[in-house]
This record gives sequence, C-alpha cells and structure tokens, in this order.
Amino acid sequence: MSRRTSALGPILYGFAWTVVAPAILLWWAIATAEVITLPVLHAPLLGGLLAAAGVALMAAGMLALAVYGRGLPMNAYPPPHYVFQGIYGWISHPIYVGFVLVAFGFSIACGSASGFWLVSPAAALALTALVMGYEAHDLRRRFGDALRSPRLALPGAGEGAPGVWERIAVYLFVLLPWALFQQALPAVGVPADTAAYAPYTLEVTAALACATPLLVRHRPLLRRFAVTGLAALGASALVCLAVPDTPPALPVLWALLVADAWRRIALPWGAVAAAWVVLLGGGALLGGGAAPGGVLLAAGLFLAVRRYDALWQALRRWAERLANSWREWRVGPLRIINHGLYAGLAGAAGFWIAGRLAGPEYVLPLIGVGVAALLGAMLWGQYVEGSPVLLRPLGWYGGLLGSLAAIGALRLLGMEVLRLLGALAVAAPWIQALGRLRCLVQGCCHGACAPPEAGIRYHHRRSRVTRMAGWEGVPLYPTPLYCILANGVVGLLLYRLWASGAPVGLVMGLYLILSGAARFVEESYRGEPQTPMAAGLRLYQWLAALSFAVGVPLTTVNVPPPDPAPASSGLLAGAFVIGLIAWFVTGIDFPESNRRFSRLAPAD
Repeated sequence: MSRRTSALGPILYGFAWTVVAPAILLWWAIATAEVITLPVLHAPLLGGLLAAAGVALMAAGMLALAVYGRGLPMNAYPPPHYVFQGIYGWISHPIYVGFVLVAFGFSIACGSASGFWLVSPAAALALTALVMGYEAHDLRRRFGDALRSPRLALPGAGEGAPGVWERIAVYLFVLLPWALFQQALPAVGVPADTAAYAPYTLEVTAALACATPLLVRHRPLLRRFAVTGLAALGASALVCLAVPDTPPALPVLWALLVADAWRRIALPWGAVAAAWVVLLGGGALLGGGAAPGGVLLAAGLFLAVRRYDALWQALRRWAERLANSWREWRVGPLRIINHGLYAGLAGAAGFWIAGRLAGPEYVLPLIGVGVAALLGAMLWGQYVEGSPVLLRPLGWYGGLLGSLAAIGALRLLGMEVLRLLGALAVAAPWIQALGRLRCLVQGCCHGACAPPEAGIRYHHRRSRVTRMAGWEGVPLYPTPLYCILANGVVGLLLYRLWASGAPVGLVMGLYLILSGAARFVEESYRGEPQTPMAAGLRLYQWLAALSFAVGVPLTTVNVPPPDPAPASSGLLAGAFVIGLIAWFVTGIDFPESNRRFSRLAPAD
C-alpha cells in the first residue's frame, strides 16, 4: 500500500467527523425546528461560553493524543500509546465531552429547541454508545491493566478517604445532573411540586445534599451515595415518563438519600437527617400541597435504589432461572417447546398496541404485516445465521425488513401507512422485550464470557449456548436481559411521545435512534460464534448504526398521530391470530426432519 493510499483513510475519516457530522447536525436542527416546540433557554453569552469551553476541551484532547499518544485523534486509527497525561489526566473522553458542550452551547446561543432537546441529546447518546460499545472494549483489549481513572471520576471501590477531586466529581456528575433534571421537568410537561413545601424547605434539602460529599469520610460510602443518586435519577426519569401526572416527590426522595448516607456516617447525623425527612414529607402532606402518591413513589424509589446491587443480582438470578427453564412435549412428529409462548405473547401484545394506536381500519393490514415480519425473520435467520444444527433460526432485523416490505406493498395499494408505521414503532420495543424472554430460554442472542458476579450460566442441553457455543456452566453476560430493560425504557418514552401528540415521524425516528444505540452497546457484549464480523464490529452493530442514521431524517416528518382507537372484537381476534402464528413458528417444530425451516433445535 502506498503512502498516499494509506493517508486517504484518515483524511476521509477526519473529514467525516469534522465537517460532515457537524453539517448533518446543523441541518437536523433546522429541519426539525417546527417539530420540537418545547421551551428553551435563549442565552447567547452562556451558550457561547459553553461552546468555547467545548472547543477548548476538544483541542486539549487532540493535542494530548498527538503529543503523548503519538497518533491521530481517531478511534478507527487510534494512537499506539495509552494517554493519561494532559487533559486525559483530568477527564475521560474530553473530545467527546467537548463536542457535546459545543452542541448544547450552540443550541442555547441560538435558542434552538430542536438543537437542545433533540439533536444535542442524540449526539451525546451516539457518542456514549460508541464509547460503551466499542472504544471501552478496545482500550481494555489493547492496554489492559495500564488503564487509569482520571481525577474527575466517581469514587472508586477501594478503601480509604475520598480525594478532593472525587468529591468534586460527585457534584459535577451527580448533583448537577439532578439540578438540571428538576429544572427540565416543567418544560416537558411534568408538573412541579415546589408549592407543596413550606418556605425554605427545598433550600435546606438542597443544602443537606450538597454537604454530603464533604461529610462522607470513606470512599466506599461516597461511591454508594453517588451511584444511588444516579440510580435514583434514572428511576425518577422513568417514573415521570410512566406517570407524568403524579411524579415522585423529588425533595422527599433526596431527603431520604441524604438520611441514608448520613446514617452510614454516624448515628447523630443520621438522626438529624431522619428528622428532616419526617418534617419535610409530613409537612407537605399535612399542608395538602403534595400528592400522597408522589410521596409514596419517592419512598418506593428510595427503597429500590438504596439496594441497587441486590436488585440487579435478583434480576440476574431470575434471568438465569429462565434461561434453564426449557420444557418440551412430543405429539407424533411435532415437538412443542415452552419458549414459543413468549413469542406468541410478544406478537399478540404488539398487535394489540399497534392496532389500538393506528385505528380499526388497520386490523387486517396489521395481520399481513405480522405474517410478513415472521417470514422475514425466518429468511434472515436461514441465510445469515442458518446452520445444519438449526434449520429454523429467526432474526429481528429480518422481521423488520419483512414488515417494511409489507407496508411498502400496502402503500402501493393506496393505503396511508405513516400512522401504521408510527403505531408499530411504539409497539416494537414491547415486542422485542417480550421476545427476548424466548431468547433466554432458547439460548440465542447470548452474551460473551463474563465475570462470575456479572454473568448467568446455561446448563440445559437444548440451549444454543451448550449445543453450539460449548459454554455450558460458563458465566455469560445476560444480554437478553440488557435488551429487555433497554426496550422497556424506549417503549415508555415512545408511548409518552405518542400520547402527548408528538408527530409520527418523530416517534418513528426516535425508535430507530434509541433502539440502534441500545443494540450497538448490547451487541458488544454478545458472543454468538456464528455472527459475522467486519472492521472490528459485529454485523448487528453495523446494522444498529444504520438504524440510528435512518432515524435522523425520519424525525423531520411532521405528521400528527391519531387518537387511540377503542378496542374491538376484530382487534382481539387479530391479536389472537398473530399470537397463535408466532407461537407455532417459534415454539413448534419437526425434530426428525432435515428440511429447511423444520427444526428449532437439534433432535436427540
């Protein structure tokens, strides 16, 4: 390869990131200006300062990679040396953080609602997925034990007193996001509950929370406070999506978090914080301003997140039990496998959701789309992942292509399909989440080798893990569980958007964007030996990136959604039919046959 040819790749890659990507984001913000109508702060000075800080971070990161890494600031052409000097000694991924700051700063400076609420968060999500789904794995593979944490990072798991910068990191990465979250809630339609509390009580609660990182004297306790705070933030956001009219009482939640942290410091401090919890929550309830449901939600969230590690271990053990729950029955030449029930439920639930949202006139077309999706999934599995061992594998992306082919045919027949596409986008996360229960039992979509405390073990002789991968009893990442949790979040967000009257194009585009980002990360932990690789990424990571890219222009389609349709006997019958077909395709096979599409699992 000539020097000119070898230099062309980095030049084109750099051009794509420094010119093409910013141009696309700018076009996206302009094209969705009428789609996103949420209020936004218009502050040219503040936005300019944020953007300038972002540019400075990016420049410092590029300089450090050039000087200490002796290479280019490109993940496709990474520097040969690990860099922990310069700005990398202070913060991880300064180039990406700087890019996100520039995006948000530019949006604030211009007063762009679409830039602030859609484009900048999507850019941050894409970069986060890139780090979690590729760069973090690549750094561990190339440098291993040489990796170091920067100064501005959440407290580590080691013993001893936390350092000054670890305490500062809690303010930056936990308390500041909480403050921004509470400021953003009214803008997205979640009612604020500040009037429910007596004067100065909110300020006192905030002061107690801000004092906590200074009072905690042991690193594990500070780490627990930080992780619990972030878990509470995520759980609160999820609850606000699910029940926006009755949000959790966030001041009470924070008072409980502070009380728990102070209890671990010393008993007197814990007693003071507990007394404040009683005064805060009781005063709000007795004053009649706070909804009892909000206070109960806050208490429930606190009980869940304070034992976040135990909760995760319970989910992991549940996934392991389900993964080894294979049951089968023989009826003549047929074999009935229990995991087909989950796919049947997924098909029926997805049909019900899409039919309710699209309207009764789409019941019959939805049956055709469902059948086409199953055929596409079968063909994809046969020709992408098929083998003599598995004669009827199925693939999610094949189902997606089959659905699109059927919808294209409906469009040629003159049917309006945008509403149908939007309704299917809302239903798709729930279809995939329920379908992943089948994946756990069957052993498909399984993870790669994992630490014992993070993985699940497969023992059943019918599982793909034991029959194809040969990893019986080996801890594997519970990737189907990751997918279930991610799709639950995506499904709640999309339904919330649909119910609030968001345009159909925005719903469709965000489904592809969010599911693509989640799939990109999930796929990096998967370990099926038959999945093709290309340029360091798995096939489905490339498809996930394509999904993200296709979602961007779809968000510009400004078509309002219809009102949910009432349930009908036709909708119930259609859901039953699709569920029955999905159950047959995924749970009944002919184990003694060697014909295509005959077997779901090897015979005895």
